[in-house]
Amino acid sequence: MAWIRITLFSVLSVTANIVFLISCASTSLKDICLWRVNVERLAESLKDAAAADSGVEVAKPLIPPALPTYWYYGIDGICDVFETSTGDDEVYCRRGFLPSHNVLDVLDDSLRYNIRRQSQSQSQSRHDQGEQEEDEEATTVMASWKTALTNLNPSRTLIAKESTVNTLMRTSAGLVVASILFHFFSVALALTSPSGSNAAAAAGAGWMFALASLVAMAGGICATQAMRLGAHGASGTGENAGPAVIIVLVGAAMSTVASWSLLCFPGQKKRRRDDEEEEERAEEEEEEDEELAKKEIGYRGGKFVYEWLGRSGLSNWSSENWTSGLRSRAGYGEYPRWEEKRHSGFTYDDLNGELGALLQSLGVPVPSGTTSYHLEIKSTLDQGCDGRNMIVSENQRELMETYRPGTGHVYILVRVFNLMERPSLRFFVDPVDHADLNWGPLNNGEYRVMSSNTNQFNTVIPY
Repeated sequence: MAWIRITLFSVLSVTANIVFLISCASTSLKDICLWRVNVERLAESLKDAAAADSGVEVAKPLIPPALPTYWYYGIDGICDVFETSTGDDEVYCRRGFLPSHNVLDVLDDSLRYNIRRQSQSQSQSRHDQGEQEEDEEATTVMASWKTALTNLNPSRTLIAKESTVNTLMRTSAGLVVASILFHFFSVALALTSPSGSNAAAAAGAGWMFALASLVAMAGGICATQAMRLGAHGASGTGENAGPAVIIVLVGAAMSTVASWSLLCFPGQKKRRRDDEEEEERAEEEEEEDEELAKKEIGYRGGKFVYEWLGRSGLSNWSSENWTSGLRSRAGYGEYPRWEEKRHSGFTYDDLNGELGALLQSLGVPVPSGTTSYHLEIKSTLDQGCDGRNMIVSENQRELMETYRPGTGHVYILVRVFNLMERPSLRFFVDPVDHADLNWGPLNNGEYRVMSSNTNQFNTVIPY
């Protein structure tokens, strides 16, 4: 379903974007950085480049003990990492959303923070002196870096590019935040049509997801370009982008895959839904055809019994004895629908015992004398009726149980078979307890009834 895929990929992509935005927010998050700069390597690169461009060596040192081994850059801060011989790095982070990436600003903050940290670990008697030394050392180192940067050729100086770097970083963060919002909008659109039935909403969610993907990817590209133009590129360490950049680009890639599938899926789903609807229509038409066929067979069987009894010379036999709505197809009057449930297919008051005598002559065990007969017709095209199911409604079963022997009524289930060639009949008197009828359980208001032992009784008549 569209909303499940959108929600799943949105959670993954938004998580990647949030990780990108909180990079270097604390010491535990310093490894999730955009990139890192080897401070000593950067200083050496600047010093060599300045000497090559101006022919003047920077006399004062660029790397005092107060500077860390690495600067880890992130969207939410910059971390100073001091490598130790024991392998336990000392990490100190200065949190601040979208920190300045100007080399001199980072240098000044790092120097003053670490000199102050070192002086605070000294005794109180030297604390005040440490504060004075902080300003002096920071000023000296800053002057050395400024000299090196000033002596660089203007075409490659960091100072000229730093405003672009900061702009790229602000753009990168803004694009990633926008991507998060677009993800939420895409989920909201998908939820308006959880089953995918609203094609416009599904397509809108897909396009919104595609936009979120492109925006997040643009944010990652901006961060990568800033890395190349900033201190990382100038240090020439050959390192690639950090985990945060990789994570946001992977998140964008996942969004791209999801948006592609969503934009392609509605059409496929629509075609599949059309195919399913076509299959449903075909099944419905087939069921309607089967129902019409059953009604046609039922009508022909009823008409056969009606005409057979009419030719048998029964007194007062007429269409009024055909107590079923099927009689209207034979050109007789409509039979009220509400009356059908109260009667079997045919109803005949045998006042003179004529129908009883006819049935007895065929070997059907019915009483003599005045009797009310209730005939329910079940027709089939099959040549025999053994092993064939008859469908008996719950209402018909109730009538069978009402008209039991000894009540002055006789209920007979009449099976008409071989209908289209040489129609024949089989009579089942008192069908509820008839030995040759096997009743199945009630299911959806119907019973399936199977007959047996047809050929052992002289109750099948050809016509």
